[in-house]
Amino acid sequence: LDGCTDLNDLMDILSAYGGCGAVETPWQCDEPLGYQGYDYATVSIGEQCWFAENLRTEQYSNGDPIPMIFENSEWLDTSEGARCWINNDSTYFGFPGFLYNGYVVDDSRGVCPQLWHVADDAEWIELEISHGLSEIEAHETGVRGVSIQLSQKMRVDVWGGINVLGFSAVRGGYRHWENGSFSGVIDSGAYWSNGSDLDGPGYREFHGPWDGVARDDIGISEGLSIRCIKD
Repeated sequence: LDGCTDLNDLMDILSAYGGCGAVETPWQCDEPLGYQGYDYATVSIGEQCWFAENLRTEQYSNGDPIPMIFENSEWLDTSEGARCWINNDSTYFGFPGFLYNGYVVDDSRGVCPQLWHVADDAEWIELEISHGLSEIEAHETGVRGVSIQLSQKMRVDVWGGINVLGFSAVRGGYRHWENGSFSGVIDSGAYWSNGSDLDGPGYREFHGPWDGVARDDIGISEGLSIRCIKD
């Protein structure tokens, strides 16, 4: 022994006695993210990090419950956040997540995990441009992206899509803001996408026969799916 402790000596000690416990690696996008008892798949698309599944929480982020409403008249009359199953059936489409009214989206308690939020119109536009939609067409209303088959690019394969970047749009239907009835229960999925460039709360709709994706404003009592995106 020379009386000195060098790197080789330290490595020998660590190999003999172990370290101070495993170092926990920080969470990264594309890994599952646990939230209120469920592990959500996530996906990085461009500079964004999205849930790759529809939201299915029964609570706001602080733990307060989101009421479940079944009756059409009650759905229309409420001015508070509410949720429902498509067609009032927990097994429909294999439960792709709840439908939420617009009051949930606007609630200051939030509905997504900490450091996440409900994706807005501008973030949807960025997502669609990442899938090949032109910036000019992305800001239009109505069904856009027909020529590039935007809908098929973003939908899961079991719904006739190719899911090129992993967004995984699924059939979830929607609940109509004018009468509280369920629509799109056969071949549609629609999402909240509020933004200042629209005349009211905004949405995106995927429909099986459409090659494009619809963008427009909608009533706050509409029941739509939610996708969370990282801040």
